[in-house]
Amino acid sequence: RGPSVCDQLSPFHCFWSQVLLILTALQPAILSILASSGQIACAPPLSSKTRSQYMSVQLLILETFIITVVTRMYYRKQVTRRTPPLAFSLGWGHEKKT
Repeated sequence: RGPSVCDQLSPFHCFWSQVLLILTALQPAILSILASSGQIACAPPLSSKTRSQYMSVQLLILETFIITVVTRMYYRKQVTRRTPPLAFSLGWGHEKKT
């Protein structure tokens, strides 16, 4: 058996990835329980169960967007430009004046 993903990550990253996985799995169940107990109101044309599923999907989209933005901030590679841009290497912008 090969190494798991958590063997390759730091304990901090492994912990938070597991917490996010658990919360993502539990969120629809929690909303479904709230809908069944009447805590999520029924608003026509949607039943309370349908509204809880709708809320779950909307929250998942928002959470995924936030995680994407945060991940991009922290893990974005800094690129150092060692070669001139393509326009300069092709000679554009350096026309000879006569």
